Amino acid sequence: MYEPRITVMIPVFNMQGTITKAIDSFFRQDYKNKELLVLDGGSTDDTVNLIKQYGGSVDYFVSQKDGGPSDAMAKNLKYATGDLVAILGADDWYNQGALTAAANTYRKHQADVLYGDCCCIHSTGERVIKSAKNKVLEDLYYYNAVFTNAAFVKKELLEKYYEQYWRKNKERIHISTDHYLWLLLYHQGKLFEYIDSRDALTNYSVSGRSAEKEYEGCMDDAEIFRLVVGNDSEAVKKYLPKFKRYFAARTILYYEDTMAKEDFELELKKYLPEGERYVIFGTGHIGNKAERLVRLSNGKLEYFVDNNYVANTGDYLGYKICSPERIKQEKNLSVIISALGCENAIMNQLKEMGLDASIKVIDYSDLCENIQNTLGVEILTDAWKRGVIR
Repeated sequence: MYEPRITVMIPVFNMQGTITKAIDSFFRQDYKNKELLVLDGGSTDDTVNLIKQYGGSVDYFVSQKDGGPSDAMAKNLKYATGDLVAILGADDWYNQGALTAAANTYRKHQADVLYGDCCCIHSTGERVIKSAKNKVLEDLYYYNAVFTNAAFVKKELLEKYYEQYWRKNKERIHISTDHYLWLLLYHQGKLFEYIDSRDALTNYSVSGRSAEKEYEGCMDDAEIFRLVVGNDSEAVKKYLPKFKRYFAARTILYYEDTMAKEDFELELKKYLPEGERYVIFGTGHIGNKAERLVRLSNGKLEYFVDNNYVANTGDYLGYKICSPERIKQEKNLSVIISALGCENAIMNQLKEMGLDASIKVIDYSDLCENIQNTLGVEILTDAWKRGVIR
């Protein structure tokens, strides 16, 4: 049976606390035809010593100053011998069977890009399985809808990306180069295939480095949209309105740092009235933002609901997490949908549940766009340029 060779590349810089967990998760994979390349950017902590303890078990190791993960990948991709290449963050780790699941899917579909589920680990220990199965790949026009640490791409496509696209535009994109890759390939019509596995392929630390500099990442996404869509007027017409909505959803809380808090709260309360009861549908990064908006409006958050929640604690941000079925028992409250890319599915789910007529459903991204349209995005961009926000 054909076993495609899989190359896993781990770019790393000063990650002594997590690098061994990432490497060990590779060696625990039961898939045989694999190789590991570890690319250190000149770490000054104990990272290099920890990597050297693996000796010849690491197929390729280099430690030299670079311009970040993408620069390290571009410089060292020539040493990869795999049919497929995966990029694993130095603070992420594979679950058992991840490479086998990817290889099985590739054998069946010969896809250009394979992508799967990821488990997000929050600083409080909560685990949220983020499913890619029902993701609409068109959402790549708005944000990075593919979990990069749970994705595998044909080597020749990755080489072409770095040589023809990334190298030419690297000064225009700072931290979202993986989003540029996935959107570019999708826009070019490459075949994406979902990896259907029992467990999430990888684990992702939300409190890790990739969670930093969010506004810069949003600005990157705007630049990526311009680079990929370009002068395609039909694509701009189709995708730009929703891009603006999602941009607002991700950046709304930066107004706290750029204007009088009272003015922001006054505008917010037009959409989230003070003293009303709320439930947030969706945990994770956006759910966290929605919870903050409810607090700023002096609303009363009752609990979270989430279709994919997995935890021992049973709570999130100090609030109980319930099954969506719990909402059937409610009256006189608002449900805020905080799952980007799943709004329509959740809206239909709530309709099918036959909720009481007094239940109001609020689309978080619509709410944020309405506020941003009033306050203007220019104040945020100016603050970012001045270093007030990151």
